Amino acid sequence: FFFRVQQVARFFNMTTWSWIGLNLLFAVVTGLANPFSKHPFHKLPPFAEHVEASQFATKNLQAERGKVRSMERLVTAIEAQLPKLMHTHDVDGAAVGLVYNGRPFYQQGFGIASITTGAKYKPDTTISQQGSTSKVLTAWAVMQLVESGRIHLDEPVQNYISWRLPTSTFNTTAVTVRQLLSHTSGLGLHGYTGFIGAVPGTKEALDAQQEECCVVPGTWSPGNGSTRLIHEPGSAWSYSGGGYHVLQLLLEESHPNKTFAAIMNDMLHQLGMTSSGFVAAPEARLPAALAE
Repeated sequence: FFFRVQQVARFFNMTTWSWIGLNLLFAVVTGLANPFSKHPFHKLPPFAEHVEASQFATKNLQAERGKVRSMERLVTAIEAQLPKLMHTHDVDGAAVGLVYNGRPFYQQGFGIASITTGAKYKPDTTISQQGSTSKVLTAWAVMQLVESGRIHLDEPVQNYISWRLPTSTFNTTAVTVRQLLSHTSGLGLHGYTGFIGAVPGTKEALDAQQEECCVVPGTWSPGNGSTRLIHEPGSAWSYSGGGYHVLQLLLEESHPNKTFAAIMNDMLHQLGMTSSGFVAAPEARLPAALAE
């Protein structure tokens, strides 16, 4: 090949290296100009860029429309099936909210908000009990303490609170913040059924709340509650409302100038959830739907 190049170069009275250089330049220029080139410096001509962008936009639009249609089918299914499920399970009222791309997509109330008045359940005005959805906010508030360096996930929770777990055959000092957050602490007390009369303080409730039973004022005494170890910490997953009540105490004692309700309301404010809130006691003024 090199010999042939030399012959052609002599014919045109060119040096070999000039000829090779000219061919390399030609190869590069034709490669850049070729719309099908895979050269790393290749750039599509304007019309090709426009076509490619249009195709990309069309695919995105089609995908978006497909997702919206899926959400609409979900709404249709909810409206068809939820009333039947409510009747089957004897549920008086319910609300459904769907969020798509960070924005409300659908919200609707079903059934009644009050068995006394028969008022309709309205998603924008009817207030429902938070229940265990508050655990998400509790976990977020705890993780803010972790991020600020005030507490550590793998430290025993008893390093941060004044309340002590009841005596157990398991190691009560081994329960960590991480385990409480992930329901692997070994603590019992699945959930709370409510309070009768005045709401006790957090430590009193930890000492009094029994599994599947309301707390009656004056019945609590240290070590008497169901928030106690039933498994070795970290050995198994077991849902524990009592464990999150311990985290509530951790938050309260980490923010001595705030009530737990105030801490949670701050979290809701950060999320822009102005229609949600926490109250400290049943004596607080509530909308009629909740008071009933």
